[in-house]
Amino acid sequence: MRAAVVHEPHRITIDDIPEPEPGPNEVVVAVKANGICGSDLHLLDGEWSFVQYPVIPGHEFSGEVVEVGPGVESNLVGRRVAVDPVVGCGTCDHCKSGRINLCRSLNAYGATRPGGSAEQCVVGVRNLVPLPDSLPFEAAAVAQPLACALHALTRVPHSPAPNVLVVGGGAAGLLLAQAVRASGASFVAVCEPIAARRDVAARLDIDAIFQSVDEALAAHPEKFSLVIDATGKASVLSSSLDAADTGGTLLLFSMCAQGEMASIEPVKLYERELTIVGSRGMASTHGPALELLSSGQVKWEPLVTEHHGLDDLPNALARLRRHEGIKALTVCESLTFSKRGR
Repeated sequence: MRAAVVHEPHRITIDDIPEPEPGPNEVVVAVKANGICGSDLHLLDGEWSFVQYPVIPGHEFSGEVVEVGPGVESNLVGRRVAVDPVVGCGTCDHCKSGRINLCRSLNAYGATRPGGSAEQCVVGVRNLVPLPDSLPFEAAAVAQPLACALHALTRVPHSPAPNVLVVGGGAAGLLLAQAVRASGASFVAVCEPIAARRDVAARLDIDAIFQSVDEALAAHPEKFSLVIDATGKASVLSSSLDAADTGGTLLLFSMCAQGEMASIEPVKLYERELTIVGSRGMASTHGPALELLSSGQVKWEPLVTEHHGLDDLPNALARLRRHEGIKALTVCESLTFSKRGR
């Protein structure tokens, strides 16, 4: 079968490799759609300390079960599924408390185990999430980053926040904006310097769209009860913090490059009693993400701006690095995808 393989940092090829075989309590999923994520660039650049090279990337994927291993019910064959990529040990203190994303021996499909950038992938049966009939495979590939957004919102101490500013209008930022709206926020604004992304944001249930934090503050000098940084750039932290109202929260969502540093004035935390929280991945939020997509409360179609064949994955990653498009997917050649909303 064909698969993308990151052999070592900065080297990715599309290879012919043997088809995978499921072990006990595992299935083989024929991958139908796989989302391309900024985290894949961190993996390609060698910025994830826990990645085991060589690795097949891809942690945002969906497909159809085509084979089952020992101990798995045969009626799963043909089942449409999304895949929760997080694999916890189940025995550490974090796993026992439900914080599987912080597992002390964390594994993940697309990082330490072969992921969805392949024609087929072996997945543990516990990581399968049934795909509602109302959702196509490409929507299910968007469910994983939405699940991360939903987990991030559980980290906010006062929720729902009455007014929210999302800094960064890429796929993550626009999913967060919709998720926070669904959580009950009365006013949601997005900052994004790239015009094409602002155009996509304008098609969503967002109250205001700005080019910069300064422009947002000029329009709303009262500031925001919740500011979400979805840029993945440490240089933005200071201005994002300035946008948080007294008693407010700054949620750091996107992953910055290792070693990247940010400067803040600690006195601002004291004077305005601000809270800064981080968020890592997802923890049991994949099902709720699929429900939001099924209900239409979160729109996925405007976000999916590119479809690529698997062989074109290196080019798709290069486009992502240049901030072109919003959300790109690799899709199997036989998949007929919807063109609505494009």
